[in-house]
Amino acid sequence: MVELAIERAHSLAHHFGDVASAASLIEEVLPAVTDEHLRVSVEVALAELTGWGGHMADAVVLSEAVLQRPDLDADAALSATSLLVFARAQTGPFDVLASLVVEGRKLVKATKGEARIYALWLYAGEFNHAFFARDLSAATIIARRYQSPDSSPEVPDDFRAVGAVTEAMASVFSGRSIDATGQLAQGRALLGDADPYELVAYLEAMSAIVSAHRGDERVLAKRVDRFLEQRHGRTTHSAGIADYAIAHLEAIRNGPKAGVAVARERANQTITVDGTLSWASLSLLLGPRLGEPGQVVDDLASVADAIGGVLVPCGASHARALIDRDGDALIECAQTYGRAGFLLFAAEAAEQAAIVAMTEGSEVPAARFRLLRDRWLLSCQPFWSTTLTDIKPVITARERDVLSPIAEGLTTRECAELLFLSAKTVENHLGRMYRRFGVGGRAELLSLVDTLN
Repeated sequence: MVELAIERAHSLAHHFGDVASAASLIEEVLPAVTDEHLRVSVEVALAELTGWGGHMADAVVLSEAVLQRPDLDADAALSATSLLVFARAQTGPFDVLASLVVEGRKLVKATKGEARIYALWLYAGEFNHAFFARDLSAATIIARRYQSPDSSPEVPDDFRAVGAVTEAMASVFSGRSIDATGQLAQGRALLGDADPYELVAYLEAMSAIVSAHRGDERVLAKRVDRFLEQRHGRTTHSAGIADYAIAHLEAIRNGPKAGVAVARERANQTITVDGTLSWASLSLLLGPRLGEPGQVVDDLASVADAIGGVLVPCGASHARALIDRDGDALIECAQTYGRAGFLLFAAEAAEQAAIVAMTEGSEVPAARFRLLRDRWLLSCQPFWSTTLTDIKPVITARERDVLSPIAEGLTTRECAELLFLSAKTVENHLGRMYRRFGVGGRAELLSLVDTLN
């Protein structure tokens, strides 16, 4: 009877996407299980379904309880450890994950058979850790491994779909929305008509984020509606991700202040109901990004203290720096975002630093900050940002034409001949850049541009 209940629960989740009903079924049969080995399997199944259902704090408790059992076999230990890594990567703190991942990898090598599929949970947790606590390059590598992990010779299409959608997450936040669109299409093709573990809701949430970053209100609204149709109440691990897109939609329609108010409301609901701190923090990051830090500064600081990592503490510092109008702190945040691969966030913080510098009459630092801004925007595909509306490159197209041959060692006269300009015109272009960036000559200018680009 118990085995049949477990099989039916997995069918409900895997084939019909009804994670909540599956978890309820497991909870009903658990008290009747007397065999210790079978009880461990049931507890692992419950932890898995709880995690997929979005209740990450509960998944942590259930996974840790399994790991405290004496004489666990390697398969059960891998299952529980992988689930704990996945849940901890969303609830934090991130500094406890490294040893868990090492232990999980040891168990992957030690196990055989069906339980090795739980290594995919390990990869999913590693992705979340890389996204929030390392950088997007590392997250992309993990997402690709997730699509074809070395832990299992035959990876089901639904897990490959998760890998494709997860890679799209890294792409869109690194500014590559067009690449993300292709990865989402791949994920959709792999799923076909199936909806295991509410993956269609996850895919729709990610599709909405792509539209949000591109500022396409019509498509964004349609994708938000699709997500809301797919979700079963709030029992989906995608809620925190979708909240980010929903807040974007409000900001596009009614302005940054309204968008950030929705972001804060939904983030706090996700934290309270699901215990998912990391993905809820994405919505809170809209506060400093859209120039409305006051609404979220305390929330960001609280989440940053709880989970640590790189992204959220940087967002908390970003909000505080905006409130304090601290240009140096803003450019430090921009550099941190840039190193982590969040190039649009970096460009926004750099522009905000430039605005602060300009209001203080510091034109040279402002120009240098905008050179950094332009560097990051070069790698971004179409985007929407209230901070970066109607901006102009700090180095004009003609000035770049002049810089290129100068950087290759041509003299002023040779550069003028190449560009069909007079030597005087070339010198005028260079002189304007010297003054703009506060440098004394071409060597210093080229060194600055090379350093920043």
